[in-house]
Amino acid sequence: MAAPWVFLGRVARFAAADPGDDAEADPADFSLAVALPPRVAVLTAALSAQPDPARPDRYPYILAAGPGCLLSRFSAAPFYGARFGLDPPDTHLVLVHRFGAAAGGSGTTASAVRVPDRPASMPAIRNIKGVGLVDLDDGKGYVIAELQIDSGSDRARLFRVHTGQDRWMETELRNPLPARDREWVPGGVVSLGGKLYWYDLSWGILIRDPFVHAPDLLFCSLPPGRVLDLARPHIHNSRSITVSRGALRYVEIIPEDGDNGEAARIFMSTMEPTGWEVPYEERFEEIWNDNSHKKTWLPKEVPELVVVCPSNPDLVYFALEQHIFSVNIRGHEVLEFAEQTHELVNLPWPTPASCRYVLAWDLPSTAAEGDHPDEERYQYAKFGSSRVETLKGKKDYELCHMCFFKNGCSVHVKKTKVGLPLLFLSSLIGFLNCACAKCLIFNSARMGDHCDNVHRNKGFLCHKTGCVVRAATLGDVGLHHHYLHGQSSRDWWRSYLEEHK
Repeated sequence: MAAPWVFLGRVARFAAADPGDDAEADPADFSLAVALPPRVAVLTAALSAQPDPARPDRYPYILAAGPGCLLSRFSAAPFYGARFGLDPPDTHLVLVHRFGAAAGGSGTTASAVRVPDRPASMPAIRNIKGVGLVDLDDGKGYVIAELQIDSGSDRARLFRVHTGQDRWMETELRNPLPARDREWVPGGVVSLGGKLYWYDLSWGILIRDPFVHAPDLLFCSLPPGRVLDLARPHIHNSRSITVSRGALRYVEIIPEDGDNGEAARIFMSTMEPTGWEVPYEERFEEIWNDNSHKKTWLPKEVPELVVVCPSNPDLVYFALEQHIFSVNIRGHEVLEFAEQTHELVNLPWPTPASCRYVLAWDLPSTAAEGDHPDEERYQYAKFGSSRVETLKGKKDYELCHMCFFKNGCSVHVKKTKVGLPLLFLSSLIGFLNCACAKCLIFNSARMGDHCDNVHRNKGFLCHKTGCVVRAATLGDVGLHHHYLHGQSSRDWWRSYLEEHK
């Protein structure tokens, strides 16, 4: 089974050394609290990861992610890595790699590798959103590159450092921007097929192969009609450029235009060899009117853009009132909803869940599994096993999600219709014997009645057509959908339980 992906909070937590810690225990440089979407995974940096332990950075920033590593930026107190614009003094890049299980099988850890600092004769990093990473051999090697462009100049400068090098290289490039008197505002960098794509969310994309020494730097404008005269504040809350299903995607929340009578909508365009193609443009009103959105109790307001699922461009994540939720755009369905408010970082200022502070990252298999099971995944693996065992030979039955996760019961409900007295009697039996191993409850077409009578909570019905499972919260419905319907293998839990006996 493919490793899962996570929302990675771009600002790592700082873990101060505990006076009671054993100095000889050699703690890991980094630890990762794995949490699956729509929750946020957070990386923690130990004191040993700090380039200057005497002046630790309390807000290190994750610049980029590759299949097997992360690139983070540290500064030294009182400065911090999560600072945009001009680089603070004493700044350092650190590669996070070699993910694996912690000693004793508790948690996921990683090691730190210092990237060589730039010499004093070379300009400092100008903007952290202009630094990109090409991951080589799952974190065993890397190419790091920053592009700097001066307004009005016909030249650009590329600064690179490779694995095993002890110094940065500078290459002068031709500036292909069509209007050189306009300022280039870095919005981020993505890596695809060994190339780096620097983007300005108001203008376009600059493309370069960092392994080639030729002076070529290509420019591609944003999709037709999406170029702005000037970059607007907080543009990253509504626009993003990312990779999904192996292609470069431009996604934007287009606000309502009262003058032209246009409703707010979500727009996506895919970069193809022949130009931009539009896979979809859907109105938020269609999403708001769907029953799945009504169950979230969120207001009918335009949300903020978070990320696009790396494997499914139709699945987009949004944030509204500090809640993250996913939407199947073409189907207008809310699939997952985090009832708890998200906590991205411990920054002393509000941080919206935009691409500036969140990164979609396919976990390395060693980080996803290690030698220990993720508790949430492990519980759903047991649910899948119990479901098959309990329903064996019982056609038209279904397992009660609430009974299993609340009380540890394997309660199955028959799908064929029966009379109301029998339904009431079976519900009563289930209520009186909720701790038993196999309570028989009939008529899963009316699973809501069982949940209402036994659990005092009618719950939320799974969005999957034909599925009658109900969960206590909409967030639980999202987890159920993810693990029971969203995996590449229907019986993924078999190998998972076998690996974690």
